[in-house]
Amino acid sequence: MVTPPILQVPLMVKEIELKLALPASAHRQVLRHTLIRDAERLEPAQTLINTYYDTPAQTLSAARVALRTRKAGKRWLQTVKCAAVSQGGLSSRPEWECAYHGRFDFSAIDAPDVRSLLEAQADSIVPLFTTNFRRHTFVLRPRAGIEIHLMLDAGEVQAGNQQEAISELELELVSGSAADLLWLACELAETLPLRPYDESKAARGYRLFRGEPVQAQNTRILNLQGDQPALDSLRRIAHSLLADWAANLDGALRNPGDPVFVHQQRIALRRLRACLQVFTPLWPQGKAWIKPLGELAQELGAPRMLRVLADEQIAPLQGQAEGISLLYQALLAASVAQQTQILAGNHAARAGQTMLGLMAALPDENASPTPLAKHARSCLRKLSREALRRLKKTCAKRPASLHALRIAGKRLRYAAEFFAGLYPERAMQRRLLALGKLQDELGRINDISQLAPTLQTLVEQQPALASPAGYACGWYAVTATKSRRRMLRNAARHLTPANPWDKR
Repeated sequence: MVTPPILQVPLMVKEIELKLALPASAHRQVLRHTLIRDAERLEPAQTLINTYYDTPAQTLSAARVALRTRKAGKRWLQTVKCAAVSQGGLSSRPEWECAYHGRFDFSAIDAPDVRSLLEAQADSIVPLFTTNFRRHTFVLRPRAGIEIHLMLDAGEVQAGNQQEAISELELELVSGSAADLLWLACELAETLPLRPYDESKAARGYRLFRGEPVQAQNTRILNLQGDQPALDSLRRIAHSLLADWAANLDGALRNPGDPVFVHQQRIALRRLRACLQVFTPLWPQGKAWIKPLGELAQELGAPRMLRVLADEQIAPLQGQAEGISLLYQALLAASVAQQTQILAGNHAARAGQTMLGLMAALPDENASPTPLAKHARSCLRKLSREALRRLKKTCAKRPASLHALRIAGKRLRYAAEFFAGLYPERAMQRRLLALGKLQDELGRINDISQLAPTLQTLVEQQPALASPAGYACGWYAVTATKSRRRMLRNAARHLTPANPWDKR
């Protein structure tokens, strides 16, 4: 067993680590895992008491610098960390650590801007929040030349009267590559309920200190460059969407009745599948991930559909017939019950496996020399032709043809969003707005098509709802055909304008 030395001067290191979340109930399972139970312990299990400091105006946080003290047994340490570059839980950050003797000492920090900031604010620094947790630390050497430290943490973050539980597993690279971290995480996730988790303990503490709730993560449009390798763009898009998915999965687990997190998960999953389809000509191995991603999205689809039908189809009918309010409440209750049941099962564990597996499988950016601009133009032209072909075959009286048009339009819209930065901004904004309107209209028609079978299942469980359910189905049956015909007229307008990617 090796006891780390007490550092007398700050030593700048660059951490590469992978943060994973897991249920508190799984900690014993981790300690019994075949890769861990016989592994060398870096040090005995210990309680770490950490206090994070900043100015009252949170000047350090604004500069993306974290300052903390840590009590580990009889040792006191001072640590300064800068902002991490994080992708799906895998992060890299500069860090300076030294002994703490009751006062801060920034004299040996070798990053001038960081040192200047800390010294300028030294007289204003006050404690803001604490993180106290029990840590088990193991040394894993899965293959020759690879050493990884595994830390298992259980405890809490506390800011004033606000607190959250800590239940994390961190993998820190000592020797080897980031790919080795992912390989080990995938192996552990085969039997442990692990999932990537980006939010640091410090970020959670600041969120609690500010009284901010956990927010759903909306999908971002990245600024891609046309001359960069296309597969580098694939990696950037995929990592961004994986981070969105992981953040919204965590939000759903914290707020099991909130539909927003489920909705945003499904958006991230749909876009992730679209991303893999868009880059299939350059990375055909991505096709293997489309099915498991679709299965996870489909699981979340049932509670989401119940919520959409309640809010967008049944709510507008309230007051028109007796029992509509009861029908609305029944749909909401069924949505929450299904969502809670899914999240209480093994959905999160399977999602974590899929996230880690896809992160590990993503190709090297240099696997193909094709520039992004060339691939984007070819892809968008192909998807545009497919959408127009589907439009010509669409009939208002054939729901299957409408569904096929909806899928084609959605793929075109997602691809256009991925590559928006490659074309003139105003032209792309107009194009994306038109494609968004098409998707919204087709989505509403699809939702209405799901109303009758969904309400039939609900009535079988609650026969008292038969009358309001019948009224709702009849009301929408009268308007459905007109809505489909109107949509088809609009679809032609949305799909036929000149495309920015057709211009050279």
